Amino acid sequence: MRHTQAFTTFLTAVVNLNEARITRLEGHVAAIEDFLSRSDYGASIHGFSPQGSWAHKTIIRPVTSEDRFDADLVMFVEPRADWTPKQHVEDLYRVFRASGLYKDKVSRNTRCVMLEYAKDFDLDVVPVVRREPTDWEKLLGKETTFAVCNRLTDEEEATDPEAYTAWVGELDDATSGMLRQSTRLLKYLRDIKGTFSVKSILLTTLVCQRAEERLAIDSWNDPWADLPTAFRTILSDLDDWLQARPIMPAVENPKVPGETFTRHWDQEKYENFRNCIHRYREWVDDAYNEADEQKSLKKWRDVFGDEFAPGAVTESATVAKSAGFADDRSLVLAAAQHGIDFLKRFMSRATHVVPVPWRDAPRRIPVTVTATLHHEEGGAEAGRLLNGQVIGRGWHIRFSAAVGMGGVPKGWRVRWRVTNTGAEAAAKKQLRGDLAKWNKGSTTHWEHTAYVGVHWVEAFVVDTKGWCIGRSEPFFVVIEDRQASAA
Repeated sequence: MRHTQAFTTFLTAVVNLNEARITRLEGHVAAIEDFLSRSDYGASIHGFSPQGSWAHKTIIRPVTSEDRFDADLVMFVEPRADWTPKQHVEDLYRVFRASGLYKDKVSRNTRCVMLEYAKDFDLDVVPVVRREPTDWEKLLGKETTFAVCNRLTDEEEATDPEAYTAWVGELDDATSGMLRQSTRLLKYLRDIKGTFSVKSILLTTLVCQRAEERLAIDSWNDPWADLPTAFRTILSDLDDWLQARPIMPAVENPKVPGETFTRHWDQEKYENFRNCIHRYREWVDDAYNEADEQKSLKKWRDVFGDEFAPGAVTESATVAKSAGFADDRSLVLAAAQHGIDFLKRFMSRATHVVPVPWRDAPRRIPVTVTATLHHEEGGAEAGRLLNGQVIGRGWHIRFSAAVGMGGVPKGWRVRWRVTNTGAEAAAKKQLRGDLAKWNKGSTTHWEHTAYVGVHWVEAFVVDTKGWCIGRSEPFFVVIEDRQASAA
């Protein structure tokens, strides 16, 4: 089922960058433009233009409070015969460093300077050299050219940010506004899952090229009829294109031949991206084609997480009753009496648990989770916690994952899945059941005991190719209605 209204609400309330952040960004950009226009920057400034996701209108909200969003601002400049390319970046850095307002915010990247603002975003200012053709060159058909300046190689690199932005806009118009919205959803999927990496400009190019191909095909069906249909169309077409190309292709800027966007990728990263898109395409097809409303919502939540249609799937709040217990306290008593085997059977009742996105490796290694109790996060250890042990509210628990008899090999990541049950957790919208967004890769993980009920933590070890090398047994934490004892 499509759940069109749920998609619209999800995009507006969760995915889109909110108006307060946009207003703050625009205010800072206006101040930067005014500052640079009045500065002693060594090249003549012709104007400014937004670039990247901000310009393309595909910018999204950070998925956690710890994440930041970034925006790009192009500064068009006159070429100077006595400057090498890198001087355009170095002199821009000098101007900001000389300012009392910006000197502590600025740093240099390869093709830009970056301003890091205190709250949650970074602004890249990119000098772009604009060369106008002479009258004679215009007669010969030569057009204005643009180039970014590579500070490390001291070379110019052809670009045309405004032409690219116009291309995205034209395709979005042709899809009735669905292309940009679908791109935002796909970027959110990338960020919320954390299972593949792809630069936004590369992802946007891949998506727009598939839309361009789709628009050239006559079809009786409308692939852009609504947001879930458009998103499914984009993902399906992207998957078909990737599956036909097992070897990483070069993806060029459609407006600047020779400029490739795959310089941050290699074959291994490409294969992982290709496999993940194929897997999520299957999930989306399954959710879209599911005729049962509740089952379909559950499957869409498997794709996008528990921020999609919150409260629409209600059976997870009554796990205890579905298992035959009057309430969560009765369930806690049964868990204390019957132990781990009972708890493992109980797990299947939690229908809100999100499937993990990785393939299981042919050969698996053992992963062990241990836990210690603390009166505050990061504080001294107050004792060990056993799997399935009943404890009260108010404890801080430090979970640790180990592979075999040692630590996790370099380059491998540990991902944690935390599942809560019970009416209290449901009322606070804390049933979870998905991969922890704030702890991507650490061998340790902290939780706080707050809700009466049966809860569990699992650790998954993932290698650099996206294979699940091993997963722990669930570590059960049973919380009863009493406070932690004093230190």
